[in-house]
Amino acid sequence: MINIKENMVTIKIDGEPVKAKKGATVLEIAIKNDVYIPNLCHSSQLDPWGACRLCMVENQEGRLITSCEARVEDGMEIVTESDEINRGRILVAQLLIANHEMDCLTCAQDDHCQLQEVTSYLGIQKEHLNNLRRKVVEIPVDVSNPFFVRDLKKCVLCGICVRVCNEVLGVNAVGFGFRGYETKITTFQDKPLLESNCVSCGECVVACPVGALVPKETLSPSREVKTVCSYCGVGCNIFLGLRDEKIVQVRGDPESAVNEGNLCVRAVTLTDSLIIRNA
Repeated sequence: MINIKENMVTIKIDGEPVKAKKGATVLEIAIKNDVYIPNLCHSSQLDPWGACRLCMVENQEGRLITSCEARVEDGMEIVTESDEINRGRILVAQLLIANHEMDCLTCAQDDHCQLQEVTSYLGIQKEHLNNLRRKVVEIPVDVSNPFFVRDLKKCVLCGICVRVCNEVLGVNAVGFGFRGYETKITTFQDKPLLESNCVSCGECVVACPVGALVPKETLSPSREVKTVCSYCGVGCNIFLGLRDEKIVQVRGDPESAVNEGNLCVRAVTLTDSLIIRNA
Protein backbone atom coordinates (compact mmCIF):
# COMPACT_ATOMS: atom_id res chain seq x y z
CA MET A 1 0.00 0.00 0.00
CA ILE A 2 1.37 3.40 -1.04
CA ASN A 3 1.88 5.89 1.76
CA ILE A 4 0.64 9.22 0.41
CA LYS A 5 2.60 11.17 3.04
CA GLU A 6 5.87 9.69 1.76
CA ASN A 7 5.14 11.17 -1.67
CA MET A 8 4.80 14.70 -0.28
CA VAL A 9 7.44 17.32 0.50
CA THR A 10 7.27 20.81 2.00
CA ILE A 11 8.63 23.84 0.19
CA LYS A 12 8.34 27.58 0.74
CA ILE A 13 7.01 29.91 -1.94
CA ASP A 14 7.59 33.57 -1.05
CA GLY A 15 8.00 32.53 2.59
CA GLU A 16 4.76 30.54 2.75
CA PRO A 17 5.04 26.78 3.47
CA VAL A 18 3.35 24.67 0.79
CA LYS A 19 2.82 20.92 0.51
CA ALA A 20 3.93 19.53 -2.83
CA LYS A 21 3.96 16.17 -4.53
CA LYS A 22 7.38 14.67 -5.22
CA GLY A 23 8.34 15.03 -8.88
CA ALA A 24 6.08 18.04 -9.50
CA THR A 25 7.59 21.23 -10.88
CA VAL A 26 7.71 24.54 -9.04
CA LEU A 27 5.39 26.10 -11.64
CA GLU A 28 2.81 23.33 -11.24
CA ILE A 29 2.78 23.78 -7.46
CA ALA A 30 2.55 27.57 -7.80
CA ILE A 31 -0.44 27.28 -10.15
CA LYS A 32 -2.11 24.79 -7.82
CA ASN A 33 -1.72 27.25 -4.93
CA ASP A 34 -2.92 30.30 -6.91
CA VAL A 35 0.53 31.89 -7.11
CA TYR A 36 0.92 33.58 -10.50
CA ILE A 37 4.22 33.10 -12.32
CA PRO A 38 4.30 34.54 -15.87
CA ASN A 39 4.62 31.85 -18.52
CA LEU A 40 3.77 31.14 -22.16
CA CYS A 41 5.10 27.68 -23.05
CA HIS A 42 3.62 25.69 -20.15
CA SER A 43 0.94 23.10 -20.88
CA SER A 44 -0.37 20.44 -18.51
CA GLN A 45 -0.41 18.03 -21.48
CA LEU A 46 3.31 18.36 -22.16
CA ASP A 47 6.62 17.76 -20.40
CA PRO A 48 8.48 20.93 -19.31
CA TRP A 49 10.48 22.60 -22.06
CA GLY A 50 11.63 26.00 -20.79
CA ALA A 51 11.23 27.77 -24.13
CA CYS A 52 9.86 31.20 -23.17
CA ARG A 53 12.07 31.88 -20.10
CA LEU A 54 9.35 34.02 -18.54
CA CYS A 55 8.78 31.72 -15.56
CA MET A 56 12.13 32.41 -13.92
CA VAL A 57 12.19 32.33 -10.12
CA GLU A 58 14.95 32.48 -7.50
CA ASN A 59 15.94 29.47 -5.40
CA GLN A 60 17.50 29.40 -1.92
CA GLU A 61 20.98 29.65 -3.46
CA GLY A 62 20.09 32.94 -5.13
CA ARG A 63 20.16 31.45 -8.62
CA LEU A 64 17.53 32.18 -11.27
CA ILE A 65 15.90 28.98 -12.49
CA THR A 66 12.99 28.22 -14.82
CA SER A 67 10.12 27.14 -12.58
CA CYS A 68 8.56 24.96 -15.30
CA GLU A 69 11.65 22.71 -15.31
CA ALA A 70 12.71 22.83 -11.64
CA ARG A 71 11.46 19.82 -9.65
CA VAL A 72 10.46 20.42 -6.04
CA GLU A 73 12.72 19.15 -3.25
CA ASP A 74 12.00 19.00 0.46
CA GLY A 75 13.01 22.25 2.13
CA MET A 76 13.28 24.18 -1.15
CA GLU A 77 12.69 27.93 -0.85
CA ILE A 78 11.43 29.84 -3.87
CA VAL A 79 11.09 33.58 -4.45
CA THR A 80 8.75 34.51 -7.31
CA GLU A 81 9.16 38.31 -7.19
CA SER A 82 12.29 40.47 -7.02
CA ASP A 83 13.85 43.31 -9.02
CA GLU A 84 16.35 40.92 -10.61
CA ILE A 85 13.65 38.42 -11.59
CA ASN A 86 11.42 41.09 -13.11
CA ARG A 87 14.28 42.70 -15.05
CA GLY A 88 14.80 39.38 -16.82
CA ARG A 89 11.08 38.81 -17.38
CA ILE A 90 10.52 42.32 -18.72
CA LEU A 91 13.40 42.02 -21.19
CA VAL A 92 12.10 38.68 -22.49
CA ALA A 93 8.54 40.02 -22.78
CA GLN A 94 9.67 43.20 -24.56
CA LEU A 95 11.60 41.20 -27.14
CA LEU A 96 8.51 39.06 -27.77
CA ILE A 97 6.26 42.09 -28.18
CA ALA A 98 8.73 43.94 -30.39
CA ASN A 99 7.90 41.70 -33.37
CA HIS A 100 4.30 41.00 -32.41
CA GLU A 101 1.31 42.49 -34.21
CA MET A 102 -0.40 44.88 -31.78
CA ASP A 103 -4.08 44.76 -32.63
CA CYS A 104 -5.31 43.47 -29.27
CA LEU A 105 -8.73 45.14 -29.38
CA THR A 106 -9.67 43.39 -32.63
CA CYS A 107 -7.89 40.12 -31.85
CA ALA A 108 -10.11 37.09 -31.17
CA GLN A 109 -7.95 36.32 -28.12
CA ASP A 110 -8.45 39.72 -26.47
CA ASP A 111 -8.84 39.20 -22.70
CA HIS A 112 -7.86 35.53 -23.15
CA CYS A 113 -4.29 36.07 -24.40
CA GLN A 114 -1.48 34.95 -22.11
CA LEU A 115 0.98 37.43 -23.64
CA GLN A 116 -1.49 40.22 -22.87
CA GLU A 117 -1.75 38.90 -19.29
CA VAL A 118 2.04 38.77 -18.92
CA THR A 119 2.63 42.32 -20.21
CA SER A 120 -0.14 43.69 -18.01
CA TYR A 121 1.33 41.91 -14.96
CA LEU A 122 4.81 43.26 -15.69
CA GLY A 123 3.52 46.79 -16.34
CA ILE A 124 4.98 47.05 -19.84
CA GLN A 125 3.80 50.12 -21.78
CA LYS A 126 4.15 51.00 -25.45
CA GLU A 127 6.81 53.65 -24.73
CA HIS A 128 9.00 50.94 -23.17
CA LEU A 129 9.51 49.52 -26.68
CA ASN A 130 10.90 52.70 -28.22
CA ASN A 131 14.51 51.48 -27.94
CA LEU A 132 13.73 48.23 -29.73
CA ARG A 133 13.65 47.85 -33.50
CA ARG A 134 10.03 46.93 -34.14
CA LYS A 135 9.46 44.95 -37.30
CA VAL A 136 6.43 42.74 -37.81
CA VAL A 137 7.25 40.18 -40.50
CA GLU A 138 4.65 40.21 -43.26
CA ILE A 139 3.38 36.64 -43.39
CA PRO A 140 0.06 36.02 -45.17
CA VAL A 141 -2.76 34.85 -42.88
CA ASP A 142 -3.63 31.20 -43.58
CA VAL A 143 -7.42 30.87 -43.87
CA SER A 144 -7.36 27.65 -45.89
CA ASN A 145 -8.57 25.48 -43.01
CA PRO A 146 -12.39 25.56 -42.81
CA PHE A 147 -12.43 25.70 -39.01
CA PHE A 148 -9.62 27.95 -37.80
CA VAL A 149 -7.29 30.78 -38.85
CA ARG A 150 -3.49 30.77 -38.54
CA ASP A 151 -1.85 34.20 -38.25
CA LEU A 152 1.91 33.81 -37.75
CA LYS A 153 2.37 37.56 -37.21
CA LYS A 154 0.99 36.90 -33.73
CA CYS A 155 3.06 33.78 -33.08
CA VAL A 156 5.63 33.88 -30.24
CA LEU A 157 7.35 30.58 -31.20
CA CYS A 158 6.48 28.94 -27.88
CA GLY A 159 6.26 25.60 -29.73
CA ILE A 160 3.13 24.37 -27.94
CA CYS A 161 1.24 23.76 -31.19
CA VAL A 162 4.16 21.74 -32.57
CA ARG A 163 4.51 19.63 -29.45
CA VAL A 164 0.77 18.98 -29.03
CA CYS A 165 0.51 17.94 -32.67
CA ASN A 166 3.59 15.70 -32.49
CA GLU A 167 3.74 14.36 -28.93
CA VAL A 168 0.07 14.17 -27.96
CA LEU A 169 -1.62 13.42 -31.26
CA GLY A 170 1.26 11.95 -33.29
CA VAL A 171 0.15 13.78 -36.46
CA ASN A 172 3.32 15.85 -37.07
CA ALA A 173 1.49 18.36 -39.27
CA VAL A 174 3.62 21.35 -38.19
CA GLY A 175 7.16 22.02 -37.02
CA PHE A 176 9.83 24.70 -36.74
CA GLY A 177 11.10 25.83 -40.10
CA PHE A 178 13.77 28.16 -41.52
CA ARG A 179 16.47 29.76 -39.35
CA GLY A 180 17.34 32.80 -37.26
CA TYR A 181 15.03 35.78 -37.69
CA GLU A 182 13.11 33.87 -40.38
CA THR A 183 12.17 31.01 -38.02
CA LYS A 184 8.47 30.22 -38.02
CA ILE A 185 6.02 27.40 -37.43
CA THR A 186 5.39 25.76 -40.77
CA THR A 187 3.95 22.75 -42.54
CA PHE A 188 5.86 20.42 -44.86
CA GLN A 189 7.15 22.54 -47.78
CA ASP A 190 5.50 25.57 -46.13
CA LYS A 191 2.13 24.79 -47.71
CA PRO A 192 -1.25 26.03 -46.37
CA LEU A 193 -2.78 23.93 -43.59
CA LEU A 194 -5.46 22.52 -45.90
CA GLU A 195 -2.73 21.01 -48.09
CA SER A 196 -0.86 19.50 -45.13
CA ASN A 197 -1.62 16.34 -43.14
CA CYS A 198 -3.47 18.43 -40.50
CA VAL A 199 -6.57 16.54 -39.30
CA SER A 200 -8.37 19.71 -38.11
CA CYS A 201 -8.76 18.40 -34.55
CA GLY A 202 -8.25 21.93 -33.17
CA GLU A 203 -5.97 20.84 -30.31
CA CYS A 204 -3.32 23.35 -31.40
CA VAL A 205 -5.96 26.10 -31.33
CA VAL A 206 -6.93 25.21 -27.76
CA ALA A 207 -3.28 25.11 -26.66
CA CYS A 208 -2.11 28.34 -28.37
CA PRO A 209 -1.47 31.02 -25.69
CA VAL A 210 -1.85 33.96 -28.09
CA GLY A 211 -3.93 34.85 -31.17
CA ALA A 212 -1.87 32.96 -33.73
CA LEU A 213 -4.45 30.15 -33.93
CA VAL A 214 -8.11 31.02 -33.44
CA PRO A 215 -11.43 29.46 -34.53
CA LYS A 216 -13.22 31.11 -37.44
CA GLU A 217 -16.30 31.28 -35.23
CA THR A 218 -15.26 33.19 -32.10
CA LEU A 219 -18.50 33.82 -30.21
CA SER A 220 -18.04 33.51 -26.46
CA PRO A 221 -20.52 31.18 -24.73
CA SER A 222 -22.81 32.47 -21.98
CA ARG A 223 -22.72 29.12 -20.16
CA GLU A 224 -21.30 25.62 -20.41
CA VAL A 225 -22.85 22.18 -20.09
CA LYS A 226 -20.82 19.06 -19.40
CA THR A 227 -21.83 16.11 -21.55
CA VAL A 228 -20.59 13.11 -23.53
CA CYS A 229 -19.93 13.19 -27.27
CA SER A 230 -22.45 10.93 -28.99
CA TYR A 231 -20.67 10.62 -32.32
CA CYS A 232 -18.95 7.29 -31.61
CA GLY A 233 -18.64 4.75 -28.80
CA VAL A 234 -15.46 6.11 -27.20
CA GLY A 235 -17.42 8.32 -24.81
CA CYS A 236 -15.26 11.46 -24.77
CA ASN A 237 -16.22 13.90 -22.03
CA ILE A 238 -16.78 17.41 -23.34
CA PHE A 239 -18.03 20.86 -22.39
CA LEU A 240 -20.49 22.52 -24.76
CA GLY A 241 -20.45 26.31 -24.75
CA LEU A 242 -23.98 27.59 -25.24
CA ARG A 243 -25.26 30.98 -26.27
CA ASP A 244 -28.97 31.53 -26.84
CA GLU A 245 -29.35 27.72 -26.67
CA LYS A 246 -26.98 27.33 -29.64
CA ILE A 247 -23.66 25.49 -29.45
CA VAL A 248 -20.89 28.01 -30.17
CA GLN A 249 -17.92 26.23 -28.59
CA VAL A 250 -16.77 22.71 -27.76
CA ARG A 251 -13.84 21.78 -25.53
CA GLY A 252 -12.61 18.55 -24.03
CA ASP A 253 -12.73 17.81 -20.32
CA PRO A 254 -9.10 17.74 -19.11
CA GLU A 255 -10.16 15.73 -16.03
CA SER A 256 -11.65 12.92 -18.12
CA ALA A 257 -9.79 9.60 -18.01
CA VAL A 258 -11.26 8.75 -21.43
CA ASN A 259 -9.99 11.60 -23.61
CA GLU A 260 -7.88 13.68 -21.16
CA GLY A 261 -9.18 16.89 -22.70
CA ASN A 262 -8.49 15.88 -26.30
CA LEU A 263 -11.05 16.00 -29.10
CA CYS A 264 -11.25 14.70 -32.66
CA VAL A 265 -12.45 16.74 -35.62
CA ARG A 266 -15.92 15.17 -35.38
CA ALA A 267 -16.53 16.48 -31.89
CA VAL A 268 -15.27 19.92 -32.88
CA THR A 269 -17.35 20.31 -36.03
CA LEU A 270 -20.40 18.05 -35.93
CA THR A 271 -22.12 19.92 -33.12
CA ASP A 272 -25.56 19.18 -34.53
CA SER A 273 -25.08 15.50 -33.70
CA LEU A 274 -24.19 16.12 -30.06
CA ILE A 275 -26.79 15.17 -27.47
CA ILE A 276 -26.78 17.38 -24.38
CA ARG A 277 -26.98 15.49 -21.12
CA ASN A 278 -27.04 17.55 -17.94
CA ALA A 279 -24.33 16.45 -15.52
